[in-house]
Amino acid sequence: MKKIITILLIFSLCGCNNSSKLMELADSNHNSPSYTTCNIYIENSITTPPLAGFSITDSSLYTTIETVENNTSANTIYGFEMTTADTFPISDVLHCFILDKTPLITLTADNGFFPTDNRLISLAQSFGTLNIPIYLNLFPFGSRLYANTNNYTQQWNNAAKIFRKNAPNVTLVWSIPSDDVRYNMSFCPDTECFDIVGLSHYQNPDDSEDSLFSALDYLCFYTDKDIFVTSLGVSHYSTANHSYTTEQTAETLVNIYTGLVQSYPQVKAVLYTDVDFSVGSPSSVQCNDYRITTEPTLITAYNNALKIFTAPPQLFVKSEFSGIIADGKAYAHRSLFIELFGDIPDMAEVNFYDENYISLDNLITHTAEIHDNNIYLKKLPEPTQNNQTVN
Repeated sequence: MKKIITILLIFSLCGCNNSSKLMELADSNHNSPSYTTCNIYIENSITTPPLAGFSITDSSLYTTIETVENNTSANTIYGFEMTTADTFPISDVLHCFILDKTPLITLTADNGFFPTDNRLISLAQSFGTLNIPIYLNLFPFGSRLYANTNNYTQQWNNAAKIFRKNAPNVTLVWSIPSDDVRYNMSFCPDTECFDIVGLSHYQNPDDSEDSLFSALDYLCFYTDKDIFVTSLGVSHYSTANHSYTTEQTAETLVNIYTGLVQSYPQVKAVLYTDVDFSVGSPSSVQCNDYRITTEPTLITAYNNALKIFTAPPQLFVKSEFSGIIADGKAYAHRSLFIELFGDIPDMAEVNFYDENYISLDNLITHTAEIHDNNIYLKKLPEPTQNNQTVN
């Protein structure tokens, strides 16, 4: 009734010339469908959970993989270390193969000097003999690990090419510490020479929980390759003040693994390194104990963290942007289109509910379905191109 009175009043003030336009405006307002706000869920592009791993660095504590898994949740990857002067750990690799685990071997240069090509060829051939899948963390970067960092990238590329040729079963990882990612990335080898970027991170009691995430933010911006956290340690004891922070460490463990799986889909695996650097350390140097298997509280926290980290991904992920349903049609806030496409796609005026909400009917990447007053976007398969032979 109020709308009719308003229209009559406008007629009397404006005269007959504008009556048709005003009638159209009134009809438009009168006929615009009512709407309900709703959530939008987008089909998850991640279909498999990340992998959990454990590095066996202390042979006095862990003689076999079974002794590790008696204390912790089952891990998919097991890490081992060797130098270029060592022999290939064939027994560890075979043990992993029998137990359906994948080995990750960290190979460092003996005494800080890269080996000769002949030694590299011999090592690569030993890695390729069994034709068993192996992750090789090849010469992880650290300015204190190599006598000549100026030639590091060139030497790394050369070693990688030798392993590519002689050990095709090896997946090459190039890794850096998390303390100065921007500087460390300046030594990045040629991208075609490695498959995965690795990051090692040791969390001390005074460190912010965001220190690892800050390093990953830069790394994810820098590269689109898959990322492994090749070595993760969270300290529960420091020689700095000889204090234990077990409860804090337990909370930090869960927070780190939860944050990784929720915010960093590029991270495909995390290996925990159960190592104690505090034993025998000089009193003037701050060292930490990163072991979790010596503390029942930390074992429980680690197992709980892995349950979250390796849980099957959700089929749909809730978008931060809202949607509306009007007259049985689905509309999304313009911010969602900018997130998906980088811009607002060209559409006819009829596909806009208003200046903020755009119809999902004409999406070429997803189909929009309405269930239980929510909008679900399912990804369409990529269009296939017919191969044509040119004579």
